[in-house]
Amino acid sequence: WQSFVFAPCPILPEASITVPTVRGLVEASFSDTPARLRLTLAVPKGTTASVVLPQSDYTTIRVNGKPLKGQRMPVLKAGKYEISCNKKI
Repeated sequence: WQSFVFAPCPILPEASITVPTVRGLVEASFSDTPARLRLTLAVPKGTTASVVLPQSDYTTIRVNGKPLKGQRMPVLKAGKYEISCNKKI
């Protein structure tokens, strides 16, 4: 339980889950609209998370309000994250 992958598959317009682990709660959610994919993620202390974004043409990706360079997500350390992905319409 030192690392995990969050790879939402937005078949549904939104979903959320809380998973208890030996390191603490992993909390994840997403909402998907034609214009934007929004993810939230809580990474427990002592763990890391890899985020795999669904295939799409994203114009901007922001992690906690800061623009991400490129379209590859970094490994996230312990903390709370809001990831916003604007799509080409």
